[in-house]
Amino acid sequence: MRKFLAIICCLLVFGGFLYMLPKNPEALADAVDKSYEDVYLSAAGQNVILGGVPLGITLKCNGLIIIGKTDIITEFGLKSTVKDNDIIPGDILITVEGRKINTAKELSEVINLEQNVNRTLNIILIRHGKEIEGKLSPQLDAATALYKAGLWVREETYGIGTLTYIKCDDLSFGALGHPVTDPDINDILPIANGTVSGCNISGVIKGERGKAGELKGTLIKDEIKGCVEKNNTFGIFGKFTKPYLNPIYREPVFVMSRKDIKPGKAKIICTVDGNSPKEYDIEIVKNFNHSKPSDKNLVIKITDKELLAKTGGIVQGMSGSPIIQNGKLCGAVTHVFLNDPTKGYGIYADWMLLN
Repeated sequence: MRKFLAIICCLLVFGGFLYMLPKNPEALADAVDKSYEDVYLSAAGQNVILGGVPLGITLKCNGLIIIGKTDIITEFGLKSTVKDNDIIPGDILITVEGRKINTAKELSEVINLEQNVNRTLNIILIRHGKEIEGKLSPQLDAATALYKAGLWVREETYGIGTLTYIKCDDLSFGALGHPVTDPDINDILPIANGTVSGCNISGVIKGERGKAGELKGTLIKDEIKGCVEKNNTFGIFGKFTKPYLNPIYREPVFVMSRKDIKPGKAKIICTVDGNSPKEYDIEIVKNFNHSKPSDKNLVIKITDKELLAKTGGIVQGMSGSPIIQNGKLCGAVTHVFLNDPTKGYGIYADWMLLN
């Protein structure tokens, strides 16, 4: 029982990364900020290597996510380490007495420093995107003779997503097409760093109306493919350690300007079995004339009978699957419509290339 009162690090396991929408909104208000007009043009026309392969994604949080609190068993009985709402689940602990904290081990070390024992310590938290100050009063655990913070924490998250592209010049990549969000903080996960590794898709839970499907896979953690440097509105971004060759498109392809994308036939590349990507037929139902970056630029519909038979449509883990029209990369799959899993959203590729 006592061991569960120690500071722990929990891993939140996602079967895959994908945004899910409760309704099927066929229209969005078009943004009109023309300041982006010249910027996005610098992304269109680039040569990139197409993705479509599954990635095992491991992200280290910038700080410790607080997922719960507990009293400490001391020689005088149960003692609390936190008063009132100084720390609440969903907060991100970033410093203790001015020292940056990224792991549970670092937290234990700092509260057991000689100058910090038996003291109320100053801490800084991120709550709803804002820094706030708080207090923490570690208590001496009777079983271990160590001071404990009385916090259940998480420092890492991992899941499955799909590679969208790799730039030819510097091997920088983009994947997912939307941010990795955290259910505990209900926001984009702030990351310190991360890695992408190999992944083997071992099964599929088919999507159905009202319930998103999911790719089941295994992360191959000793097969590190690259590092993650950013997690933002348009996906995760970083650098591969060595070139990747797409088995379907063995030569680099151009990035299509969003102004050239038309409703009609298109393709996606994704992997729903093993680690070998395949190309499938889709239709671009609608192309929103957004002038300001967004991750919901295209409405797409899966039309390929083979893919529909395997997945029922768009499922978790397919986020980032490249969308190709006329032999060019025009976007990536991002969201599924819960009331019709054959449909979903895509993001413009040139928006992703700007990151």
